Amino acid sequence: MNKFSMSVKLFTSIALFLVVPLIIATLIINYFMVSYSENEISKSAMTNLKTIKNMNELLADSITKDIARLSLNSALDSLIDLKSYNSIIRDSDNIIKVNQVFNIIRQVVYSNYRLQSIYIYLDDSDYIIESKLGVVPLNNFEDKGWIPLYQEHKEKNTGSLWLAGRLPLDGSKSTDENRNSNTWTKNNSVVTFIYPLVPNSSKLNGAIVVNIYENEFTRLINNYDLSSKNGYVSIIDRKGNVVSHIDKTLVSTNISNKPYIEQVLKSENENGYVVDQLGKERHIITYYKSEFNDWVYLGVYSLDNLMEKANSLRNRIVSIIFALIFLGIVLSGITSRRLFSPLNKLVKDVKMRKGIDLTGAENEVALLSKAFATLARREDDLREMLEKNKETIEEKYLINLLKGDLENHAQSSAIVKEFSLPYFICIVLSIDKYDKFTEKYPHDQQYYLKVLILKVCEEIISASYKCGGVIYDTNKMVLIINTDQDNQAEVADILEKNLRRAQEEISKILDNKITIAVGGQHSDKQGITSSFEEAQEASKQRMVYGHGKIIFWKAVNSENNKYFYPYTIEKHILNNLNLGLRDETLAAVKEIVEEIRSRSYLSSDNILQVFIQLVGNTVKYLVDNNINLSDIFGTDYNVYKKLSTKETLDEIELWLTGFYSGILEYAKKSGNDNRSNVDSVFDFIHLNYNKDIDVTAIADHAGISYSYVRKIVKDKTGKTVVDYINGLRIDEAKRLLKQKNMNNLEIARQIGYNNDQSFNRFFKKYEGVTPGEFRNIDGKQ
Repeated sequence: MNKFSMSVKLFTSIALFLVVPLIIATLIINYFMVSYSENEISKSAMTNLKTIKNMNELLADSITKDIARLSLNSALDSLIDLKSYNSIIRDSDNIIKVNQVFNIIRQVVYSNYRLQSIYIYLDDSDYIIESKLGVVPLNNFEDKGWIPLYQEHKEKNTGSLWLAGRLPLDGSKSTDENRNSNTWTKNNSVVTFIYPLVPNSSKLNGAIVVNIYENEFTRLINNYDLSSKNGYVSIIDRKGNVVSHIDKTLVSTNISNKPYIEQVLKSENENGYVVDQLGKERHIITYYKSEFNDWVYLGVYSLDNLMEKANSLRNRIVSIIFALIFLGIVLSGITSRRLFSPLNKLVKDVKMRKGIDLTGAENEVALLSKAFATLARREDDLREMLEKNKETIEEKYLINLLKGDLENHAQSSAIVKEFSLPYFICIVLSIDKYDKFTEKYPHDQQYYLKVLILKVCEEIISASYKCGGVIYDTNKMVLIINTDQDNQAEVADILEKNLRRAQEEISKILDNKITIAVGGQHSDKQGITSSFEEAQEASKQRMVYGHGKIIFWKAVNSENNKYFYPYTIEKHILNNLNLGLRDETLAAVKEIVEEIRSRSYLSSDNILQVFIQLVGNTVKYLVDNNINLSDIFGTDYNVYKKLSTKETLDEIELWLTGFYSGILEYAKKSGNDNRSNVDSVFDFIHLNYNKDIDVTAIADHAGISYSYVRKIVKDKTGKTVVDYINGLRIDEAKRLLKQKNMNNLEIARQIGYNNDQSFNRFFKKYEGVTPGEFRNIDGKQ
């Protein structure tokens, strides 16, 4: 009876301890799988949106620069006296002038497949020059819907204007009429860019209007199959107007009334995500708000599709858990009956084992549990120790091979995977702009990223050859390739393809580029050291080739490998510095760089020595002229440390340009009245802070460099230029808010912000409250 009673108790206890945790675990797994999946999907989508936003802004910036160059074309200036259409068609010379402009803009459109058309619009003329039709009387021109928007914009500021997606048809027609007309196709909608012709850049008053195929924006931001069930990316502005969308019926419409759009627009966060029910499916909507033209990038993805595998896995886990519960209950009954009789014997055997502490065990089951836990912990500790030892042995083995220490690798080769093929190649991987890399990532994360880079390369190359990788030093990862192919040219081709693919994969996880240097192919393990040394020499050629390159080692002719130093050019630089000739000095810097590029035999050590000696002689020149380098660049500025961080000739040239410009600006500042520069900067800011100005405009007005403008404002106010301008705007806004006769949008435009959203954001940043809250607080006082 006692045995039966104990069996029942065991059965009940085991069943409860099994069933209850499994049910709870099922609920927790379900909750965390859904939460984790949504979070990971949003992070991935956010990264994609950020990349898309950067690509899109690069496209817009490229178009802006192209049109800015077009505005400077002297052919446009010939239109200054052509005010009417009749004056053109009646004079052959005028026809030639117009045709010249027409051919120029037509060529621009033909050379850029993204452009639908370009218009030349003059404010005081009765015609338009169009890239497809030529010159057209304004009365007969269909696409005039943008003109009122341009005129309204021109009254407020002189900047460029981007219009949301629209149809380039008669502005008198409604959007619905255009969309329902026979001319509507998915390629008709455009995004319009209006570049004003202002006195500073042109003799004309008017604008260059560029119509960009909206579908090109769609292709750019949806760089995968648009029919994919996973989702799509679209662009709207901060008022809810659709700029670009895969559903062309939505282009140029306002969708701010959609709940998730309304939620995104009201959010004060620059990026984030919301989950909403769209139709029959749940969707995750990620967003990224850009300062560029106040566009908002939206990624809409079906959670049901994205989580299809996760849901399938979750259902499978739940099924398995319920099966385990059922099986556990059955086994509990069987086990509880059979466990009791041999239990005492098992306990005695456990107690006889040494090194297992059984104190505190309340009963036989607790005793066994504690014993098994101790054994399991010992096993885990032993396994972890073995794994660490194996990793250490593998690293030492590979490093011994690189150093040519073949005597100590025999024991390691019995544990790690041995290289048994006859030929070897070493590859050195270096992270470009390493100083930026170390600033961005903490030390532990740097190590794991390097390990990840090695794993990516090993995985790709191992499809063709045996390979092993090791972190050799601070910024040097090494791969040893083992092959049986003796055709070095064929091996090099295959390696280059694999390494380019590895660079592409690494670029998806790391902002920095990777320079890859490949040594020569050698036979036997003794050749590994030679190939490694060759790869290290090739990696130094990054200075000439630039970042992100794959550099194969080439034997250097020792007769040509002699020291070079441009003494004549250095003398020109120092003479130009003495005379205060900026353009001539910078031209001489460029001449040194070009001279070095032309001498392909120069070693990287020689190149670096050239610039060290040049900078050293320049510092000596400054000392001889009683000029302290710290007065120019600050007390913490170490010129040699700055030079040592430059990895390529382009970086060195850019740094030297800034270095000599700073010296010349300091010399110029010392020779002039410094106070006049300060007054000029602050007078211009105080007169124009309520306009769209930046450091460039201030520098151009004062006739000084951008960096000197920043220094003047920082020394005078302790603030950056942007913070100082925003401070003036916010002070004026507080005064206007107290008057209570203007709304937020009117105040925003009066003090220099394009919209009330930007005004609200900056006001809260500097005052800690919104404009509305400030007005309420002031009203109560």
